[in-house]
Amino acid sequence: MRSPGILRVHALAAPGGFAAESNPLVVLPQTPRVLWGDLHGHSNLSDGSGSAEDYFRYARDIAGLDLAVLTDHDHVGRRHARYDARALAGDPPHGSRPSTRRGAS
Repeated sequence: MRSPGILRVHALAAPGGFAAESNPLVVLPQTPRVLWGDLHGHSNLSDGSGSAEDYFRYARDIAGLDLAVLTDHDHVGRRHARYDARALAGDPPHGSRPSTRRGAS
């Protein structure tokens, strides 16, 4: 929403399926941009499904999120995979970079 007002987000799972409506979002002039994201996601590197790349592609291309954080567990005995998030999203913001448990990638 680019102009001031009250916005509600409506979601419909499928025609005739589950529907939901958010609480009102008040948009005022000069309000900082709201970012939408998933701060806790798992891949097949632990107890989720799909690859890390699948997770980030879904977040960007399907869910339309501004940010996504992969938080796989390290207790399942699998080796940590290294991947280059820059290939999916472009260079990270100034001052940050993708990393792994063993350090910066």
